[in-house]
Parts: sequence; C-alpha cells; structure tokens
Amino acid sequence: MMDTANTYGEIRTLLDAHHAAHAKELAAEALRVSQNATLFYLYGLACARMGEYSQAMTAFMQSERLDPQSPAVHAKEMLEDIYAFRNTDMINP
Repeated sequence: MMDTANTYGEIRTLLDAHHAAHAKELAAEALRVSQNATLFYLYGLACARMGEYSQAMTAFMQSERLDPQSPAVHAKEMLEDIYAFRNTDMINP
C-alpha cells in the first residue's frame, strides 16, 4: 500500500526539480490506488508543465469535482487564461 503523504511530497519534489515526466508517472500510479483531489491536482500540474494542457485541464476538473476548495480551481482558471491567449479556437470553436 502506498503512503499518500510521502507520495504527495515526492511528486512535489519532482515537480520542483523540473522532473515533470517522472512526477506524472508517479501521480498516475498513485491515482490507480487512490483517486483523490490532491493527486488529480498534482497530476494536472505535471501535465501542464509538460505542455499537455488538455490532460491537465481534465485532471484539474476532476480535482475540483472532488474538492471545490482544491488549489486546482485556481490552476484551472490559469489554464483557461492560457487557452484563451494561445488558441481561442480551442475554447470557442
């Protein structure tokens, strides 16, 4: 069984060290064991840092659904701003 607190810390450490791909893998593995708002948020951060904005948005939305107070709410808003700036056709087809 995975120690959730240690997993969160390890994922954050990887993100801080600019190892988004490894953080994404670890978060995905953890999500297979326990789907919670924090893991979806961390998975979304890793995806966003890798430029995988669609996957990041999906993860942030899952996190927000599980916990409306999640930091994913703010991250999702920031990602929406990126979408609006980078590709208006993606949001407004």
